Amino acid sequence: MISDTFEFLGWNSFFLGGNMPVEGLLELLADKRPDVLCLSVSLSSHLEEFKETVRKAGARFPELEILAGGQAFRENAGRVKDAPRLHYLKSLEELDAWVANR
Repeated sequence: MISDTFEFLGWNSFFLGGNMPVEGLLELLADKRPDVLCLSVSLSSHLEEFKETVRKAGARFPELEILAGGQAFRENAGRVKDAPRLHYLKSLEELDAWVANR
């Protein structure tokens, strides 16, 4: 849904699906050099993988904005520490507000 929203707004986006390996994601980030990475986590059991992805992406691309959302954060937001340039969005309305400030 987020990818569609960005495309509707005239942005180029790449929907990668739910099983993109972290190393493949890092290669794509190096190749495409996007302004923002959006990650969605539905299950709290995937939060450790999310944290590792954010850590690796942030270390390699410190200027990259990272947007995160999904059901897993509704009950577990405290389990995930903030990282530089990481923004949690609870709704599409918050996404719209974030985009409007760009």
